[in-house]
Amino acid sequence: MLVPTNHHQVGFEGAFITKINGGYILSAADWVLEPDGHRRYDCFVAAADNIYGPYGHRYIAIPHGGHNMFFKDVHGQWWSTFFGNDLKAPFRERPAILRISINPDGSIKPTDGGAVIDK
Repeated sequence: MLVPTNHHQVGFEGAFITKINGGYILSAADWVLEPDGHRRYDCFVAAADNIYGPYGHRYIAIPHGGHNMFFKDVHGQWWSTFFGNDLKAPFRERPAILRISINPDGSIKPTDGGAVIDK
């Protein structure tokens, strides 16, 4: 089983592995309970040098946007698919894509202020 070092799983559904800059990124969606009682559906990721692990700490890469697949377009820009599934997502129960950045340490984050494309 592929697990991060700081949790019993990366997420519980929508698992995907991609190779970015020579390392492996394992992503999966998971629910997080916020202090106000709302549940958030986030994209968690963990990275490893080997596809079988060990995987490092899981962290939230895309808040409110779980169920992902990462891909690079013909111009070299990285993107993530996602599924809006919580009350604070830009929309509910629809797929979309989001531009992402790969930081020098290999971590992933939304770019453009998290602007969503759902055309």
